[in-house]
Amino acid sequence: MRRNRIFTFVLYISFALLIVIAFILSLFITENKEKTSPQKEDFVVLKEGKEISAIYYDGTNVWIGGNDGVTVYNADTMEEVRYLEEFKLIYSAEITQTPDGTVWIGHEDGLTGIQDIAGEKRVDFHYPDIPKGRINTVEWDGERLWVGTYNGGAGLICEDTGWRVDRIYNRSNGLCSDSVNVICNAGESLWFASYLDTKNGGISILEKDEFQYLTSEDGIPHPYVTSLQYLGDNKMLVGTGYMDTGGLALVQKAENGYKVTETYSVEDGLPGEKVRQLFLDSEGFLWITTEYDGIVILNYERDGLKKDLNGIYLTEGNGLSDNEIKCIAETPQGYWLGGKYGLTLINRSFVREKLQ
Repeated sequence: MRRNRIFTFVLYISFALLIVIAFILSLFITENKEKTSPQKEDFVVLKEGKEISAIYYDGTNVWIGGNDGVTVYNADTMEEVRYLEEFKLIYSAEITQTPDGTVWIGHEDGLTGIQDIAGEKRVDFHYPDIPKGRINTVEWDGERLWVGTYNGGAGLICEDTGWRVDRIYNRSNGLCSDSVNVICNAGESLWFASYLDTKNGGISILEKDEFQYLTSEDGIPHPYVTSLQYLGDNKMLVGTGYMDTGGLALVQKAENGYKVTETYSVEDGLPGEKVRQLFLDSEGFLWITTEYDGIVILNYERDGLKKDLNGIYLTEGNGLSDNEIKCIAETPQGYWLGGKYGLTLINRSFVREKLQ
């Protein structure tokens, strides 16, 4: 009889312990789920499902370039001001503006300068005046407007008679590769970066009429360069990658030229292997976007670029139009993010509160 009571007591204790253990496990699972589940933010998404490849803010309007043409929005009201469908663009690569007020659009068929909002006054450049192929990049360096294609780069200057091509660079006269995917002005130097060129791909740096080159052998994580962001003080951030490979590199000027001084991967906090776009805003927040895995925003002004890329991580689950953000523009109100499947607007206060 005594033995039965002891056995029953042990059963009760065991059952109670199981309940306690189950309760603790449920708390752990719930807490872990809360940590990993994305929080949906109150972002505005426009042009849902449309591919956005270029964004430019001209001080009043935001120009949105995509595979269905160029849409111009008023930055304050977010109302559509103009839809430039007459371009018949298949792909709009990049948009910028020069001091004469011309808004330049790089697209599948060449380069177009819009000199009035209606699009009636314009100037066009095509092959053979500029290198053949789609315009991948457009950059103003303070003196010339530069464009790049997969067959070289061209510089345009403005004279009394109008705009004309002043010079052309390719592999025959200085570039490491004919492919020019990104051009970036760094004050004393001009950077040309290639893509889809495994053999000769890399970066060509033009400084004082001489070229220096950086390739994978010099520490660039991947020969396909997707983006460049000048950080000041002779520091350039380089985004690279293709499919599920790539990474980020910091390049700095040394006594004997430019050197890769640090690299970053997913182990260091990159959301994904392939870096898609880099953007340093006016408040010193550094935006790093990836091909498949969303973005991270860092407080570069306060923290610099540490090995541990600790910041705000955002994905489609947080309210982005999608995980591939291809371009970014900043307005007084906030940020316009062009994705593969839409346009996301993020209020400036959201980033400030998260990073300050």
